[in-house]
Amino acid sequence: MDFLDKLRNKPEAEKKFILWTVIIIIGAIFIFLWLFISGKRLSEFRGSEFLGGIGLPAKEELPSMDLNKIEETLNNLENGQKEQPSN
Repeated sequence: MDFLDKLRNKPEAEKKFILWTVIIIIGAIFIFLWLFISGKRLSEFRGSEFLGGIGLPAKEELPSMDLNKIEETLNNLENGQKEQPSN
């Protein structure tokens, strides 16, 4: 408790200086730990396993798009014509 009594008797400016110094030191420790842990986790990250685990379809499974057909449909809609059904 002797430390707290000494701290209480210090001038206000010195108390603020001590407070900000402690906050900066604790913040620097947190940033260092965060960078260290993030670097470790990124080095262990396996992107191919991650993408396979979320269930996205493979590129070959994606439907192809006929851009000419889409453009023709848009032009027909702009001109007020109905889209012709494709067989």
